[in-house]
Amino acid sequence: MKGDTPRDNTDKREVGENIRLLRVGRGLTQEELVNEMNGMLGKSYTPNMISLYENGRDHMHMGALFDFASFFGVSPTELIPARFLKGDDAILSQFRKLSPENRTTLIKMLKFLLTESDASD
Repeated sequence: MKGDTPRDNTDKREVGENIRLLRVGRGLTQEELVNEMNGMLGKSYTPNMISLYENGRDHMHMGALFDFASFFGVSPTELIPARFLKGDDAILSQFRKLSPENRTTLIKMLKFLLTESDASD
């Protein structure tokens, strides 16, 4: 969009890519997403709007961010680039991107480290 900085464009693309990944992960086309989301939320999104969001060519207002999060059953923080999150939200956002196998491995590693830490106290 006119007046956007390169950083703004990157941010929009990252949010859009997160939405695209969730959509594709559910096996939905943009049109199917629109039909299901509009039906569930009583909204009037169009396939063109979804395309603009996913490709980072339009700013997504906060209401739309919350609509997508609600539809996909995720926290809005999962749609926002991790660099904008702080502390636990940033860690949780990255954790949720891991495969189930890698999540299990990380949990085992954390349990081991916590056990080692407790033993040294």
